[in-house]
Amino acid sequence: MQKVNPIFYAGLAYVQISSLPAKQCEFLDEHIPSVRRFRLIINGEKLEDCISYEDYEHWYQLINPQYFEVYFESQI
Repeated sequence: MQKVNPIFYAGLAYVQISSLPAKQCEFLDEHIPSVRRFRLIINGEKLEDCISYEDYEHWYQLINPQYFEVYFESQI
């Protein structure tokens, strides 16, 4: 599982869940509560499913990459 780089906007480091690799997107979508998500509007485009890069890093460090792979293999 590869860690993604943050996107910066107005001094905020964030990631958009729907733009992550498919497995990360699915896992984060299930495990990040809606209160940790926020919306950005950049040049008129609404980004609905953003989380701070700090939250993403915290999640990434907590998830054992081996568990992550086993979890998704068991879902197939």
